[in-house]
Amino acid sequence: MPFSRLPPGLRNARRHERDVAASIGGRLTAMSGAGPEKGDVASQILVVECKSTSRASFAISPALMDRITSTAAQTSRRGVLHVRFVDASGRTLRQYGVVEADLLEDLA
Repeated sequence: MPFSRLPPGLRNARRHERDVAASIGGRLTAMSGAGPEKGDVASQILVVECKSTSRASFAISPALMDRITSTAAQTSRRGVLHVRFVDASGRTLRQYGVVEADLLEDLA
């Protein structure tokens, strides 16, 4: 389906994934990770799951982070949760990358 014909929520999700892929030098995964390759975006060292919300908060559970990190570990990569907060029109207000503490320590 052409990008312009997608519903606004799906269009925003695809834009989010494309923006993250460009920012990390990665690529979009087929079917946004619904196929054999998991995650929304992949690079040589990262697998990124993208989530967007127009709400004032986003809940991060251990189960969500465990799923992201274990999926990434299967391909010897590191898992990242990328959260984008948007307004009602889909404009980005703030964005955050959530990683395991040991990855953060490796970056320091």
